[in-house]
Amino acid sequence: MSVLRDISNGDGNLTRQLLFLVEPGREWIGGVYYVRNILKTLSFAPWFQECFIHVLVRKEFRETFAMLANDIAHFQLHDRREAKPLLERLTTPFLKRLGKIYDVQIAHVARQIQADLVFPVSFYPFLGVRGTQVHWIPDFQELHLPQYFSASELEKRARLYRGIAKGTNPLILSSRSSQADWERCAPTCRNRTWILPFISDIEAEIAGLDAAKEAALLDEVGLWSEGAAKPYVYVPNQFWQHKNHELVLDALELLQKRGASLPTVVCTGNVADHRSKDHATHIWARVEASGLAESFRILSMVRRPQQLAIMKNARAVLQPSRFEGWNTGIMEAMRLGRPLLMSSLDVHREQAPEDAHFFAPDSAVQLADLLGRDWPESRVSEAILKERNGAAAVRFVESVRELFLGTELMSQ
Repeated sequence: MSVLRDISNGDGNLTRQLLFLVEPGREWIGGVYYVRNILKTLSFAPWFQECFIHVLVRKEFRETFAMLANDIAHFQLHDRREAKPLLERLTTPFLKRLGKIYDVQIAHVARQIQADLVFPVSFYPFLGVRGTQVHWIPDFQELHLPQYFSASELEKRARLYRGIAKGTNPLILSSRSSQADWERCAPTCRNRTWILPFISDIEAEIAGLDAAKEAALLDEVGLWSEGAAKPYVYVPNQFWQHKNHELVLDALELLQKRGASLPTVVCTGNVADHRSKDHATHIWARVEASGLAESFRILSMVRRPQQLAIMKNARAVLQPSRFEGWNTGIMEAMRLGRPLLMSSLDVHREQAPEDAHFFAPDSAVQLADLLGRDWPESRVSEAILKERNGAAAVRFVESVRELFLGTELMSQ
């Protein structure tokens, strides 16, 4: 049974209509899994089973969410249309300048189901949408790494924040670090701000990975030999510039110069960076020029069961990023009991377990020292892992209950 089962008491009188929007995707898969993780986590709370859950989702992610019908009593998927109506296309540029947006389909679905709440609203608030809109800002990367953003992107985000700050809708942030950034953007904000560091409930997915299936999945990508997983360190990041794969190469090259034994670093994730089209090509050219193809393996996008099998059998999970919001990969590594090597960001220290290992995000020396260690195969007991995740689950579910179902919120 999942650690999340029976951690909240229902009152038997909830009939809320909750509409979840799966707007991110193609370029940022993390946003898709953010919404799915929230739904999966909440599905174990009795009060959530007394709500009617609607999900508006693009067809390529329909299957990802369709499986939740087994976990949520009252559940319906609505297919997101790709084409925008003419009226919407014509009015969008003007409305954005006013800090609003009109979305015909979201307005229609919210009215049709008589939505009480719409979440997450990641961009401008919607006009003509029934129900309380709950904003979500994943992070404030542009405050820390403005060089990765165009002038128009920076202005767009600033305008978005001004619009949210002027409104009264609730705002969800994922960490205390993000809250500090929000206070820089909107020191006099009238919004109700909630810090909800989500967790990743992957119990069912893990249960579907028996030993034989794990072995087969690892063997497909050359990570299985002589009846066991090969030793490797795993980086579960897409290849955006701020994810800092170059520091990993710097560290490997440093170990190479020292004449040390080189670890195998395995990378999965989308290799496209919409802000730097040639970034992945540059990374691969460095790998080839340094002769590190055997030590720095790029697997690109892999199937979800394969990704979990790779993480579960890694000697350590490496997160070298120069910036993060609240990282799904870290949460999954913690659930699987994998040792964590992490850049010393405030949010990483906030998120990490006590036994995590840190290095400065610009220090190849510190990372090389960690990668050069002999990371033995280790396993944490299931009891300890469930206890570790249980407290976070309780906090999350109760906080969301208060936010989504509070009488003050729903009377707005």
